[in-house]
Amino acid sequence: MTQVTLNHKQYFVNNDDFPIYDHPEYITLSLRPQLGVLEREVGLINELIEVYDSEFINIGIKHGGYVPIEVKASNKSVIIRNLNIEDLNNFDKNMSEHKETVKLIDEIPELYENKVYLFRFDYNNVKLIDDIQIFYI
Repeated sequence: MTQVTLNHKQYFVNNDDFPIYDHPEYITLSLRPQLGVLEREVGLINELIEVYDSEFINIGIKHGGYVPIEVKASNKSVIIRNLNIEDLNNFDKNMSEHKETVKLIDEIPELYENKVYLFRFDYNNVKLIDDIQIFYI
């Protein structure tokens, strides 16, 4: 576990979550390519939540829970089954540090018709995909 500064906020993450890209022309910068990818995901999810008034469910936790913490949903959940204990510890520390409310659940909740749900899968938690069924309404 290590602590990194991302956009002027401290996050506890695993040592390999946000590797620094070294470039000879930018030696004074700490370039973290993975951060840009996650920021774009957060931006897209926030736009979709605003447009569709949806519930956000993140399946698994990686990168210290950066995405579920940064998403601006009033109702957001993280499914915590099959997690690495380090990822869960980092997420707990980051939630208390950033005073965010994210509901931790053990399985996919009952889904209702005429409600929009946004699911996001974290990379190391693909075992849960068998539990998901997607319906087009």
